[in-house]
Amino acid sequence: MYKYRLFGLKLISEIKIVALECLKLDSNDNFDVKIFIGNIPKVVREKVVSRNGYYSISKNEFTFKHILLDVGFHVRDDNEIIIDKACCNDLKVISIYLLGTIMGYILYKKNYLPLHASAIHTSKGAVLFLGESGVGKSTTAFKLCAKGYELITDDIAPIKVIDGEPVVYAGYPKFKLDRNTLQTQKIREKKLKILKEPFNKYYVNSDNKVNNEFESIHKIYNLSADKNATLTSITPHTGLDKLKLLKLNTYRKIFIKHMNKRTKLFKIEMKLSELPICSVNRTNKLKNINEFIDKIEEDMSR
Repeated sequence: MYKYRLFGLKLISEIKIVALECLKLDSNDNFDVKIFIGNIPKVVREKVVSRNGYYSISKNEFTFKHILLDVGFHVRDDNEIIIDKACCNDLKVISIYLLGTIMGYILYKKNYLPLHASAIHTSKGAVLFLGESGVGKSTTAFKLCAKGYELITDDIAPIKVIDGEPVVYAGYPKFKLDRNTLQTQKIREKKLKILKEPFNKYYVNSDNKVNNEFESIHKIYNLSADKNATLTSITPHTGLDKLKLLKLNTYRKIFIKHMNKRTKLFKIEMKLSELPICSVNRTNKLKNINEFIDKIEEDMSR
């Protein structure tokens, strides 16, 4: 059995999870999530069908099947994940969905607010980068970590409130970067351990990773790119605009309405809205990336 720690949770798994580092945990420990291979329900009621497959979600169960990639999962309560033994055995594909959509459901069940964000550690606390896919959240975190900051998490940033203060939990110590970023940062593809096929992204190890299980949050940035912009602009948000941005950047937010979590999540959002939240509008010209990073670094030190 493989044992891991992720997002403040202890996992035990029958399969090796790509991107996670195995830990020497006692087998007698109480594990928060158990992952094993088995049969998932063949008949799924009230399923939502998409072009790639389907999912069915309720307060206590979640079934997910991706037809094109031949991968399936069934989650019971908040502590048991079954990987469909009738599907593919590609650990890369299984791990991608396990660490993404499936863990998203688990996080909701365990009363986290998962944001679609990257986070780094600074001397003032965690700094989060929100934004739509492809806007540069991972690249921004990667560039800042190259300057000595530490990676907390990439892609999913799970939030809880501890002693009245919002905190973000540590994920796995890797960035997910596209080929364009690899080329501009002169990272050789053949040196990368894990290729995220067919998703056109690569896992890149972080040289600087945080050791704490969670971090208090100092500041949040919402990133956007504008081809007509010539300079980077940073605009602080107030009031309801903060809540709108948080809701917009919540990971797999379609799950919320099925799980009766709206009230609990709103309390976390309200605590987050007390923090400084800014929008960063930058040019999408790669040659200005260093100017953009310098501007962010200057602002987040305040």
